[in-house]
Amino acid sequence: MANVFKRVGKGGLFAWFARYPDPISGKDVKKKLKAKTRHEAELKLAGILNDISTGEMAVRQRQSEIRFFEIADDYLAFSIARKRSSVKDGRTVRNLKAFFGNVPCEKIYRSMMDRYIAERKQGKGRHGKPIQNATINRELACLKTIFRRAHMDGKIARNPMAGFKLLQEDNVRDRVLTDEEYQRLLFACPAHLR
Repeated sequence: MANVFKRVGKGGLFAWFARYPDPISGKDVKKKLKAKTRHEAELKLAGILNDISTGEMAVRQRQSEIRFFEIADDYLAFSIARKRSSVKDGRTVRNLKAFFGNVPCEKIYRSMMDRYIAERKQGKGRHGKPIQNATINRELACLKTIFRRAHMDGKIARNPMAGFKLLQEDNVRDRVLTDEEYQRLLFACPAHLR
């Protein structure tokens, strides 16, 4: 049986709570409501009961339990089945998993993305060189795709990467071949390229 009730705390302050059966386990759930009057609390409870009856509550509970590992593994399975760059995606997902770990997706925010970028900039690449912004951007693009696919599949309620800006890349060429270098290159090429 669902109902609302008021609890009085220290100093005479009170809060409204709702009691309703959990849609999965059937146990009673007590939840604090953001309501100032009994009528507001009853309206909030009616919304909760509506979500339970339409199945939205169970979907939200499942979305709150989804971990980063799950959506990353789903993306990797998609990548292996459909993309030629699945080996590179595998390396990228391994880096992302090492940082984000088994965190629930609802706990991932932009501040974590900024920490990821800072940590990657501090580290070294496979060949001992500093990691460039372009490499970090490819990893962030993969992360965006992971979250977008999970959001479109209904596995997560929000996409934390929506509207996230990639880093500025410095890929300006600083040199052009001289005439002598061009002639040597042309001479070294096979006949069909001349």
